[in-house]
Amino acid sequence: MQHDSQSPTHLLVIVGPSGAGKTTLCNRVAREVPGFERLVTATTRDPRPGEVDGVDYLFMSEAQFDARLQGDDFLEWAYVHGKHRYGTLRSAVVDRLDHTNLVGILDIQGARSLRKAASGDPRLHGRLIEVFVAADSLDTLRDRLVARGNMSPAELSRRMASASVELAEMATFQNVILSGTPEHDFAALEGLLPRRATRRLPTPRGASLELRAR
Repeated sequence: MQHDSQSPTHLLVIVGPSGAGKTTLCNRVAREVPGFERLVTATTRDPRPGEVDGVDYLFMSEAQFDARLQGDDFLEWAYVHGKHRYGTLRSAVVDRLDHTNLVGILDIQGARSLRKAASGDPRLHGRLIEVFVAADSLDTLRDRLVARGNMSPAELSRRMASASVELAEMATFQNVILSGTPEHDFAALEGLLPRRATRRLPTPRGASLELRAR
């Protein structure tokens, strides 16, 4: 479905702790809601198995990331889990919002920075939709992370420490989804989208609903 040029486009940002289901929601919106495309952010971490440069993330070396910082190319950037840097390129948002809605995942620091940038940029003002996704408890988040089966005890501890900080910021978000099942979460998110963009496309058979995190 082509975007209606008479209607403003939006940037949907999904925020929340690891294990809340952000990637599942982001991918489903991009795949199933007409008029939305995935915002591809940059990172200095290595690709995980199956991830594709330019599709899942823009994978950069530390030197490449520094060069883009010096060029003032980022709308926002931050260290995530005290380990790797992530950022949103200005061109990835401003240029594409001319013709499509965007959906992406940010950490708390990134969302805060983007909110500030959007308030001072007439090209973004009034077009940002922020949604915080949370689980019912830290134990639920821990169980989901453990179920992935690919996380060291040290990494799990880092993620849980970050989750406590992130959940403390939940009250600063106007839109909050308490995660349940993937279908529950997606239905709740659809209810927050502009009405013209809520006609769902069929889910491809066998599509993955894997929970991952930024």
